[in-house]
Amino acid sequence: MAGVDPRQVVGADRRRASPHLRPWSDLRSAEMALPRSIEDPSGRQVVLTAERCKHIVAGHPELEKHEEDVARAAQAPTETAAGREPDEEWFYSAMPAPSRWLKVVVVFDRSASGRIITAFPRRRKP
Repeated sequence: MAGVDPRQVVGADRRRASPHLRPWSDLRSAEMALPRSIEDPSGRQVVLTAERCKHIVAGHPELEKHEEDVARAAQAPTETAAGREPDEEWFYSAMPAPSRWLKVVVVFDRSASGRIITAFPRRRKP
């Protein structure tokens, strides 16, 4: 879109046409100190990366302003459960909005360090 006047472009194309308008994800990753390392209740290190934050918000835009809640759920969950895979653990945190619960999926490697894979709101208690 080089050479296009940004005033003549609408919507998402405008962001690509103008060097002054950046997508939300670019602005967000510049604001956040990522990757972020969190210690879970068992003392294991859990990492939240910019790429995973983008993934979470892409699938669940309602969590856009809840990155701190995602980190807090891994650090001090209300409840935990074993995941579907042997190296996976689910962290649940009660939250006031946008839903009753926040579920954070963490995968741990053999050295007992983990990484947040995804997070999403849930209505029902785990």
